[in-house]
Amino acid sequence: MAASERTVPPQLRPRREPKQARSRQMVARILAAAAEEFAAVGTEQATTNRIAARAGVSPGSLYQFFPGKAALLAALQLEWTERLRVELGAALREVQAASAGEMVDAVLDTHARLNAEPPGLLAVLVFSRSRVPGSLDLRRSTAQQLEELLALRAPSLSAERRYAAVNVIIHLANGLYFLRNTSGAADPVVRGEVRAALVAYLESLLEH
Repeated sequence: MAASERTVPPQLRPRREPKQARSRQMVARILAAAAEEFAAVGTEQATTNRIAARAGVSPGSLYQFFPGKAALLAALQLEWTERLRVELGAALREVQAASAGEMVDAVLDTHARLNAEPPGLLAVLVFSRSRVPGSLDLRRSTAQQLEELLALRAPSLSAERRYAAVNVIIHLANGLYFLRNTSGAADPVVRGEVRAALVAYLESLLEH
């Protein structure tokens, strides 16, 4: 069990780990179906029966591995926490010496790509009111990486101002999801407005 999984309350953990290839494939189908259902109708409206139907399995088969909808949500949140952390980190490393516009584009491209698999899922997971310890929290997942980037590019900024600046950057980036429901990351109008705000703010910081 991964360290992050050990922080999940027992009632939200999978009932058992799939051992056989057939069982692993079934669990993968169930999680993919849960992702599609959460993205389509939200976590409140989704049901295990509809998730099982999407996966092409019986509700009983779903319950063999997951005790309920909350456990499915927890599994997806943990999976996407790690994916967002890894992919954002890679994107930021590639552009750490680039212009403010290129840095912003790298972050927005990552969000748009991930939020399309399936459409709107990342936004649903990021802003779900149900969250397990170690699960996806946009600030926690990105703040440290952004602070390290600012320390490199704007070393004269105090630690206090870096902390405040990172939270402003994250707040602005969240506009991708607060505007046009969950599809903002792929909406060119929303992206353009968020990008303009982020680039202007980041350029002001990099002048220091």
